[in-house]
Amino acid sequence: MSGYALFLKTNMPAFATDGSIEDVKKIILSTGKLPFPPDLTALPVVVQPGSIEVMWTLEPHIKGESRVLGNELMVVSAADSHYSEITQTGIKRGDLQGTFVLPLLRPFPGTHIYLMFTSKDRRDYSPSTCFVLDEK
Repeated sequence: MSGYALFLKTNMPAFATDGSIEDVKKIILSTGKLPFPPDLTALPVVVQPGSIEVMWTLEPHIKGESRVLGNELMVVSAADSHYSEITQTGIKRGDLQGTFVLPLLRPFPGTHIYLMFTSKDRRDYSPSTCFVLDEK
């Protein structure tokens, strides 16, 4: 299966019958075998516009795996149907928290971000998860 066909098959639930995106939160930008923390939260930093604070806990089966603790959090931001490049945050899974600047210069309500982890060699990824920003 080509990457294009896999993307379409994976993301069919996100599209309306006319081909438009019906639900941005259903878009999946990466699939993979790396685990994604089920309790990861992403919130705008009020005093620093354009910055996002993330935090999570480690699942019990990961605590001893140093290679997994070095996985880096990556981000893609999107607004008004324009998607950024995949961007490094510099935050490692073992950090359990961090703050990064969105790839888009001026986030506004409805901006959504897709977060995923990648291995040090960039060969393995976790599934992506979407967060929609509701900044006021």
